[in-house]
Amino acid sequence: MTMGFSRILHRLKSDRSLLTQSMLWVIIPQFFILLAIAFMIYFVNQRAVESLLIDRDRQLATISASRISQAMMDYAAALELLAEDYLSLIHI
Repeated sequence: MTMGFSRILHRLKSDRSLLTQSMLWVIIPQFFILLAIAFMIYFVNQRAVESLLIDRDRQLATISASRISQAMMDYAAALELLAEDYLSLIHI
């Protein structure tokens, strides 16, 4: 009886060894591969978001510059009208 039990115990130990080997040779490399893929996706996403933000900021700067330019032109036109009115009052 003790011989049968020792064989079963030995069999369980070798099964654990097989489980350990499968963990080392299958699951752990897959984990590192998935981890590497996750980091690659993160950094690619980071660059894409950065590129989108730079483009958005560039467009906002262009729109703001256009609005400021238009406001300056309107201000210059108003000053010219005031100057013309002032000059017409002086010469009368």
